[in-house]
Amino acid sequence: LLAAPLALAQQGAPARQDLGAVRQVVEHYLQAQTAGLPGKVSINVGKLDQRMNLAACPAPEAFQQPGAKAWGKTTVGVRCSAPTVWTVYIQAQVSVVGEYVAAAVPLVQGKEIDSSQLAMVKGDIAALPNGVLTDMAQAVGRSSTVSLPSGAPIRADLLRSKPVVQQGQAVRV
Repeated sequence: LLAAPLALAQQGAPARQDLGAVRQVVEHYLQAQTAGLPGKVSINVGKLDQRMNLAACPAPEAFQQPGAKAWGKTTVGVRCSAPTVWTVYIQAQVSVVGEYVAAAVPLVQGKEIDSSQLAMVKGDIAALPNGVLTDMAQAVGRSSTVSLPSGAPIRADLLRSKPVVQQGQAVRV
């Protein structure tokens, strides 16, 4: 007789979202976003507060704010649109360990770069600035727009191609 009210109370309680499933949604989303990156990708999804009480969702959806990067320290949102609307934000750390191009010797601004001045360095590409080159061929024959110290990663926006037309050259238009 005493167990009957307890059983009814448990049946009336709405189902709760498994927080492990929410973390898996974030992990799968980040794996899909980083699939084309060069190197070995490792994803570490932050912990969710176990006291969080979200209504069960049949299809939670991961998203990021427009312009957000899916590597480095990032935040991914997970939302449910039916039957109950909710949104949570989860932090994650995405590392991409691979080889990138760095200056083997100090590079002088405006001088043409050859392959002997470059080296391939292994490290976390996600921790570097955007546009770091991963292939030496992208830098050979171009010149640096700024002087770079030895060991500096080579970024595409720091390089300039040889001018096609020289000053004073006759050109047919």
